[in-house]
Amino acid sequence: MKKPTNNRLDMTVYRHENHADDGTRDIMDAQDNRNRGDGETVSKVMTTFLMESDLKEQMRSHCRDKGLKIGDFINRAIRDALEQR
Repeated sequence: MKKPTNNRLDMTVYRHENHADDGTRDIMDAQDNRNRGDGETVSKVMTTFLMESDLKEQMRSHCRDKGLKIGDFINRAIRDALEQR
């Protein structure tokens, strides 16, 4: 973990020596999520949940192909599902 600078912790990513470079991360430590955002005025919170691995791969592939951010895709899908109620 890097030393804090200006009361913020830097994100550090560690990889195994034999890990394939497929864009996946092994360990993330000390990530500062407080100041993340895209400049929108909508308040955002970090959420963690379990997802079926094949569903996640399909979602990642779809977002990569369409040039979408995964978070934006998930937010839109939830919003659409709630509007259909």
